[in-house]
Amino acid sequence: MGGRTPLHAAAEAGAEAEVVALAAASGSAAALNAPDDDGETPLQLAVLGGHPSAVAALLRAGADGGRRCAAGCTPLHDAAAAGAAGVVAALIAAAVDVAPRTPSGRTPLHAAAAGGHLHVVAALLRAGAPADAADADGRTPEARRRRVEAMSQNCRHDGVA
Repeated sequence: MGGRTPLHAAAEAGAEAEVVALAAASGSAAALNAPDDDGETPLQLAVLGGHPSAVAALLRAGADGGRRCAAGCTPLHDAAAAGAAGVVAALIAAAVDVAPRTPSGRTPLHAAAAGGHLHVVAALLRAGAPADAADADGRTPEARRRRVEAMSQNCRHDGVA
């Protein structure tokens, strides 16, 4: 794995102009998609930081919007789980796959639904994500949302939340 580059730092900070300049200077898709010592690419760092303009700039420059992390999640899974609507919109606009599956069969729609991020759920459905996709446990995104909601209610009743 490579080390942290100025492009990693700019992406993580959401510095769009710097991302554009550094991406242009990198000259290759390999440099755009190079993981740092923690395995994170500049795109993943921009996604995790919630920086839609940096995400869009990296995708325009040729970053791989479908690259998976060690757990099998794509940038869209991470954005959906965080409820980052702007980042989700940037990824969808770049025509990433809206229904990639993790090893457990979960899609970004599962992640958004489980987090109660209804604005992201709506965006994914409008983009064509299948509402009835079951994960390895047989749960659809709606079933996963209901399960998380029920668990949350139980915690509130037990004085935990």
